[in-house]
Amino acid sequence: MNFITNMFRNAGWIIALMAATGQAHATSNIECTGVNSDAGVSILIGAGPVLNALEASVSLNERYITTYKHQEGEHANIVQFQANEYEVQLDLMDDQAEVLLASIRILKFIDKNNDESEPYQIGYMHINGSQAVGITCEGP
Repeated sequence: MNFITNMFRNAGWIIALMAATGQAHATSNIECTGVNSDAGVSILIGAGPVLNALEASVSLNERYITTYKHQEGEHANIVQFQANEYEVQLDLMDDQAEVLLASIRILKFIDKNNDESEPYQIGYMHINGSQAVGITCEGP
């Protein structure tokens, strides 16, 4: 009887521990800076069956657009995200999906002769009402 009681007690702890830890989420960031300008892009990418953009922020001079609900700035929604080994595309729109606030396009150049090298990533970001700005990026 003591064996069965201990088994159920231990099983309860194991179940509680498993429930507390939750599901693991693999994420990574793409971080970009402006070429000859005060610009920045940050894209939080979640890795699952399909790559997806979880959150994003873009800034140019004094303007800041973000999908993070608890940050100050213009709030936006991700309406398009596509990523593969060669490019990343991201579009942010206002809450009513009427105005395209920002577009980011990143091209990845991979050195086929060096398997251990990181891809060189360049592109542009365009914020509505401003000129497009060149960016260089680091990340997956």
